[in-house]
Amino acid sequence: KRPFVLSRSTFPSSGMYAGHSLGAAERTWNQLRYSVSGVMNMNMFGIPLAGADVCGNTDQNGVATLDEELCARWAQLSTFYPLARGYYGKGAAPSEPYALATPKYK
Repeated sequence: KRPFVLSRSTFPSSGMYAGHSLGAAERTWNQLRYSVSGVMNMNMFGIPLAGADVCGNTDQNGVATLDEELCARWAQLSTFYPLARGYYGKGAAPSEPYALATPKYK
């Protein structure tokens, strides 16, 4: 048996067997807001282990830019997610809190 399954394709009550990732999110403030309702919806569907990609992948134009304040706020919010996943695409700037250049966000 697999000890941990994380999927982007789930159905109601599959939370007994797997967690759910909300998938590729853009690095925008709107996606930050939508991730909260996405996690809450998954919890209501019977999937308690759900979370979003912290800081997203790319901006709305498909460019892998980094807004440090957005990433810092998203990392703060992710402490309340059941599952927080740091992910960024190829060529994107690292989005971990220790990788942020501005000291006030560390």
